[in-house]
Amino acid sequence: MNVEKQALRSKYLRLRRALAPEHKRALDSAIVSRLLDSTAFLDARTILCFVPMPHEIDVMPVFEHAWRIGKEIAAPRCLQDGLMEFRFVRKRQDLSCGAYGIPEPIADCALCVPDASALCIVPCLAADHAGHRLGHGGGYYDRYLFAHPVRTLGICYSFCMTPALPIEPFDIPIAQWIV
Repeated sequence: MNVEKQALRSKYLRLRRALAPEHKRALDSAIVSRLLDSTAFLDARTILCFVPMPHEIDVMPVFEHAWRIGKEIAAPRCLQDGLMEFRFVRKRQDLSCGAYGIPEPIADCALCVPDASALCIVPCLAADHAGHRLGHGGGYYDRYLFAHPVRTLGICYSFCMTPALPIEPFDIPIAQWIV
């Protein structure tokens, strides 16, 4: 199955990287707008949100909006052994280059220990209609979500939605999707 997932990762990365910059900005803006208007976002006091890589949906406006309206927002910080934690981010300067070249909260940022009402915005390369996601293959989000049962909302480009993805026993499905 790992070979099948690797082939799918390559396919969806290629599709994403082929997006013209102006088209990507328009798609990202529309998805972020739907996310910010969602009941899941509006009802959450604490937001756990990834910091995007260039091929991912640009969610930095989510951070800016959360700061403006007084929501707490935390970003992931990769640890050893495929684990991650979320730390509160209060401004862009709280982020610096971390694991895999992805901006992460600096060590001085306070640890976020979410309760069940927190909302985790989950990235993906592709997703299926049953709520499964195809990530980059590190298992960071599956391990985190297994240990921290928070509400989940995935965001995905519509052209990366597929009827079914290969799944493994440790894959954690996402409750709600915005495309």
